[in-house]
Amino acid sequence: MDARITIIIPCYNVEAYIDRCLKSIEGQTLGMDAFQIVLVDDGSTDSTMDRLIAWQTRYPFQIRIIYNSKNRRQGTCRNIGIKSAKCEFVAFVDADDWLEPDMYEKMLYVADAGVCDVVHCDWVKDHEYKLLQTQEEKQNGRPDRLILIDNPEDRGRMIASNLLGTYVVTKLYRRDFLLRHQIIFPENLIFEDIFWMGLLNCYASKIGIVEERLYHYYMNPESVSRVRNREQNRDIIKVNRLLWEEYQKRGMLKSAFANSLKYEMLCTYYLTTVKMIFLRYDEIPYDMFYEVQQDILEMIPDFVSNPYVSDYTKPFNILLLGLIDKSLSHEDIDSAANSMRILAKATQNTEMLR
Repeated sequence: MDARITIIIPCYNVEAYIDRCLKSIEGQTLGMDAFQIVLVDDGSTDSTMDRLIAWQTRYPFQIRIIYNSKNRRQGTCRNIGIKSAKCEFVAFVDADDWLEPDMYEKMLYVADAGVCDVVHCDWVKDHEYKLLQTQEEKQNGRPDRLILIDNPEDRGRMIASNLLGTYVVTKLYRRDFLLRHQIIFPENLIFEDIFWMGLLNCYASKIGIVEERLYHYYMNPESVSRVRNREQNRDIIKVNRLLWEEYQKRGMLKSAFANSLKYEMLCTYYLTTVKMIFLRYDEIPYDMFYEVQQDILEMIPDFVSNPYVSDYTKPFNILLLGLIDKSLSHEDIDSAANSMRILAKATQNTEMLR
């Protein structure tokens, strides 16, 4: 068959993982001829490039390597990959993750059946390499769905309910849809998924949901987004400010679903950042908390009256939202952080970022 899916994989110092990732693509039931694979080496300093060249030698017609002379982050690599994409559909895979063998066959079937802009599948967090062996393990108990978003009310509910999740890599995108709406990544920053998903939520109208766990998200302890006390965590402030500015430029904050975008900003900016401050720092960066608090007060001064808060916010998150307009001392912030840590430990969930 002719190649239908361009798979874009940013690669930075992934010599230990990239073979596992590419083997899971090689093993797809669609066959390698269905794919154009764009491997973007982001200035690796280990033997990643040697591994990429070995794979390109094996599949010279399917695999293209692009090299960045310096590290420019995943968003830049993905944008480069989109520019090189030739296929009808685009997908992103992280180099330390892997896929179930029938992932793209099932997603492509739904994409064709619904003429979808985007198809989303379920995923599973893994600490070690393992494929789900049985169909029962893949299932999450819900039927596949085709969803049409054709009015502001439905779009508002879609955004507020986080229908498409927060991960870029669990999806199949129609390339002309991305180009038509100029859906891109911010560059030279981490947390680039937040920006991408914000734009995607504004435009996706024909959506397919494959209710199976087909993507394996590796809980890599060295991932830049999970390392404790990392200075780059402050990129989340930059990314959300860029997204807010993009909403303004595109007129989205004057749209009929503007309240849902504001609610999503409360979640992806304020709640996510505050939880990260509480759970991923040994010493609370109080200045970062105050900066986010002030941003939200300026962006969404009427956040208390947002109609989506009562319908979609979990009880503990309601308590955190109540801190936005309070004058808090360091001791007050410490107390809230301790409560968050106790809850995270009780639920055995140290992520809790949604």
